[in-house]
Amino acid sequence: MLLRSNRQTLRAGAAMIIAALTANGTSYIEDIKYIERGYEDVVEKFRNLGADIKRIKTNEPGSQSATA
Repeated sequence: MLLRSNRQTLRAGAAMIIAALTANGTSYIEDIKYIERGYEDVVEKFRNLGADIKRIKTNEPGSQSATA
């Protein structure tokens, strides 16, 4: 599942992370910089809760994705 974050609503970004974690298979969320700007260390916090989530670099400058 590929999800694109919407920089206009941070709560939607957090909801996308939760949806990706509950989905079967691997999910990718693009442009997490907007989510991370609103939620400090969000990937690490979910990981500390036991989530299988990691931040990956993409080929686009300044862009990062998360996979869950």
